[in-house]
Amino acid sequence: MNNVFKPIKYLSIIMLVVIISAVITYIVNPNFSDTLNSVSSNISKSVSQKSGLNLVVAYIFNNGFKVPMGMLFFSIIPIRFLYWIQPLFTAILPGILFGDSI
Repeated sequence: MNNVFKPIKYLSIIMLVVIISAVITYIVNPNFSDTLNSVSSNISKSVSQKSGLNLVVAYIFNNGFKVPMGMLFFSIIPIRFLYWIQPLFTAILPGILFGDSI
């Protein structure tokens, strides 16, 4: 009997996330065209305005500090919660699309 209720439990949690993200998107009502334009030309100002030795320093700072901090953050999260990241982000996108179309 547990084989039936466990998937239903996960499905209900994901559907709840879709509904909550749709309601939040409906309330906030973001401007998606400006957001898509800013994401499509997403070159960091710290990298695009530098050249030579400053570009090397920015590269070292990114790969020597930012990336290890992200790895440390994800290593602190227990594995069972890491498995929820992808389904939650997958469920948030339809909620945003449904909330924008209402």
